[in-house]
Amino acid sequence: MRWQVNIKIKINLNPWVKDKSSLSKKIINIMPFRIKELKARHIKIFNDEKVFFQKKNTGDLYVREALIFADKLPIIYARTVIPKKHLRGFWGRVKSLKDSPLSEIVFKKKSILRSNFVFKNLSDNHELRKRLNVYKIFERGRIMARKSVFNHKGQKALLTEVFLSNIEEIKFLEK
Repeated sequence: MRWQVNIKIKINLNPWVKDKSSLSKKIINIMPFRIKELKARHIKIFNDEKVFFQKKNTGDLYVREALIFADKLPIIYARTVIPKKHLRGFWGRVKSLKDSPLSEIVFKKKSILRSNFVFKNLSDNHELRKRLNVYKIFERGRIMARKSVFNHKGQKALLTEVFLSNIEEIKFLEK
């Protein structure tokens, strides 16, 4: 199944998956929160990421993987992909985020535009699910993922977020 604009989403997951603002900020206001940077660089680039950036050489792309925790439970796996040539400018800030959320840089600058989301239910053998297994995160059943693009002066960063089952236990608070 391909990434889609409209997809059936579990009712208790719907507000999290559809929200375009900073999920990190929302979670911080509800419970203890932390980010753990898993890896940045030397990470397998997926075919759809190469296609999105029109790159044949995976060495042209920088990847940052992070895990978002709420109350010590992993709730979101986040994967940011940026062409390396854009790291000399604004997007270079991603390299120094460490255990801080991407929202620290993308939501503080009003000129950054976020695309609409595309969604996917990940099958057991999907490459993102296999990536989670590398970090000993084994999810059962259907897991939802979304993609969006942050655009700063024509330079794009692709963000893929996988919503882990623990997030369904957190009550979404409107602004």
